[in-house]
Amino acid sequence: FNLRPATDCSIYAQNAVVGITFNVTMSYTNYLNSDNDMVLHESMQSEFINAIFELPLGIKLLGHAANVICTICTLITAYIMWRVREHPIILGSRLPFMYTLIVGLLLASFALSMFVTVPWSIGCTSYVWVLAYGILLILTTLTGKTWAIFKVFQAADNLKVFDWDNKRLMIAFVAIPCGLMLILLIAWTASQRHGSKLVFDSTNSYLVDECQYG
Repeated sequence: FNLRPATDCSIYAQNAVVGITFNVTMSYTNYLNSDNDMVLHESMQSEFINAIFELPLGIKLLGHAANVICTICTLITAYIMWRVREHPIILGSRLPFMYTLIVGLLLASFALSMFVTVPWSIGCTSYVWVLAYGILLILTTLTGKTWAIFKVFQAADNLKVFDWDNKRLMIAFVAIPCGLMLILLIAWTASQRHGSKLVFDSTNSYLVDECQYG
């Protein structure tokens, strides 16, 4: 009779914390002894390997380093702006918008560190919140400042005065979009199941812990 000399297989559990890949090698020898009885010798060798994929340490350190560098630069900029806050150029740049922009930059920078550490506990959901608000604050403040500058020059060409103060601009360009984003994120978070899930990569034979939404 014929038996396969070796067998390779992989198993994994859908909701397990640890994935295992193992190789099994089996060898068979059969012969007739002095009494003409068939004798079968069998040997087996198994190798078990923890096969959950993780980002290389260098990639993680790179993400955290980028976050630290961006955070330091942003905080230094905020401090300089505070020191010269009475200067006409700084006052004309609409200081509340500048500080809101800095908050957006800090959130987007922090998302770099979260990106290389998720998934973890509630990290998959909080990462989306942090990144969404970081990008939103950056875009809304830049849009509001650009629109205000345009209206100032447009009013000057028409010999008029642009009388929108910082409070009115902040409500129109920052507060309202942030409120709408809050409603959207709450509805999204409440209506879907979030968390990490082990996904088997059949090509490389390892498990990948990924964020799952839906």
